[in-house]
Order: sequence, then structure tokens, then C-alpha cells
Amino acid sequence: MESAAGVSPDERDWLERKYPGWNDTYGRYWDVVTENARAGRFSATEGKGMPCLCNMCQHSITGMGGTRWDARVYQTTYNERRFNFCGKVCQWIFELDPERYADSETLVDRIYSGEIDTSTPEGLLKYMGIGVISEGGKDATDFAWARKGRDLAAAAE
Repeated sequence: MESAAGVSPDERDWLERKYPGWNDTYGRYWDVVTENARAGRFSATEGKGMPCLCNMCQHSITGMGGTRWDARVYQTTYNERRFNFCGKVCQWIFELDPERYADSETLVDRIYSGEIDTSTPEGLLKYMGIGVISEGGKDATDFAWARKGRDLAAAAE
């Protein structure tokens, strides 16, 4: 029985057909995971620590895999604090007006400082404003995009 978590050769072929260049870009990650799993090095397939997030857009700084591998963080030091960026554009925006962004913190910064209690799932959910009583799981448009697809399908009938 195949695992639901991996990317099989057939799935990789489909991804390459659907998104030309997928194997060159992301396939390298799966090559490493697959190699480690086959060798029984399962701990090497698990994430360790918190991701580095861009101080501007808050995206994870991961770079690209395969032949376009460019896993690189762009950094600027301002007022003795190091800021990390996912690319030259985010770094440039920061450097245009560093004072405007100097006090911003990423989610990871807030976890490390103790502002967010991650010792329990409830602590993290509380910070995110998600609780038992909340309507968690809805997107900002209340799934308007999904209704639109349904409405278009109904109109076509």
C-alpha cells in the first residue's frame, strides 16, 4: 500500500506534465527525502526547528530545488538587528524605509520571545484567534470562489 504523504513516480510525471519544470525545481527535494527513507534515515526526512521567515512578506525562506537551487537568505543589519528576506525585492522595500519596518517581528520571532505560547496547541490557537467557539476554517471571502464554481456549473446545465 502506498503512503499518502509521498510523491510517487506517477505523481511526479503528472506534476511535470501539468507544471513543466516541476522536477527540476521541486523534484530534488523529493529525491533527498526518498533517498533518506530508502536508507532508513527517517529522522533526516523530518523538519528541525522553526523556519526562517521573511521580515517583509512573512513567507518561509526556502529557495528553490533542483537545477534552480537558490536556497539563500538575503540579510540587512539595521540598528544592530539582522533582518532576513526571501529575495532582493523584499530587501529593497525594507531598505527604502527601514524605520517603518524596524519594529516588525515574524511569527517565529514572537514564538522565540515567548509572546506566543506554543507549549500547547491551545496557546498557539489563542494567539491566532482560533478557539472552540470561533468559526475557524473559513477564508476571507467565506468561500465565494467555491460558490462561484458551483454557480458556473449550474448555469452551464
